[in-house]
Amino acid sequence: HDPRTFSLFCFGGAIGIFAADIARSIGIRKVVIPSDAAVFSAHGLLATDDVRTQTRSTMWSGGDASHVAQSLRELEEEQVAALREAGYSDERIDIEWQGDFKFAGQQWELRVPIPRKPDLAEADLVALQESFPQRYEAEYGAGTAWVNSPVVLMSVRVVATGRAETFERAPARIGQPAEVAPRRRRPVYLPLAGEQQDVDVYDAADLVPGSTLTGPA
Repeated sequence: HDPRTFSLFCFGGAIGIFAADIARSIGIRKVVIPSDAAVFSAHGLLATDDVRTQTRSTMWSGGDASHVAQSLRELEEEQVAALREAGYSDERIDIEWQGDFKFAGQQWELRVPIPRKPDLAEADLVALQESFPQRYEAEYGAGTAWVNSPVVLMSVRVVATGRAETFERAPARIGQPAEVAPRRRRPVYLPLAGEQQDVDVYDAADLVPGSTLTGPA
């Protein structure tokens, strides 16, 4: 793809200082800066789920699994309490249980979902052991499983998600393009030009789609 055939889409509070010079140096003829560019990250945080992950070393290779279930329940209680304190109701909290499994002798583990159930027992973990070679080869390729090596659980993990409430965005204000007057002037250092210049300062709220002005500004 030739970037000169595209528009440069920009966000961030400081992008206006660099966007035009970046586009000019590449040969892009149009720069798009949304009206909420300066709060783009904050906007994303408001619209993003609150995901919290906590892990605990919990070894298991067979036999009684009550300590595994206990670790998962305790981690879940801690995570749910934290999300409740952050203001999420139980209806907006989702929980996942996971385990880090590996073949004995390996350095790295593979994350595997663990069924979230009040009576998690040895049989549930044995089923994960038995299916682990298939999961492993799905990740790393056929023939990679250490078929003669025991499967061990190294640690458990709880992922708790507080689902953010959606909010309505206000549509852009559309008006008749008109000549926009600067509010004032001030000195600005232009990084790519390597010098300071007095430039016009505009209020972004005065601009509508189709408005024109001559920079740097």
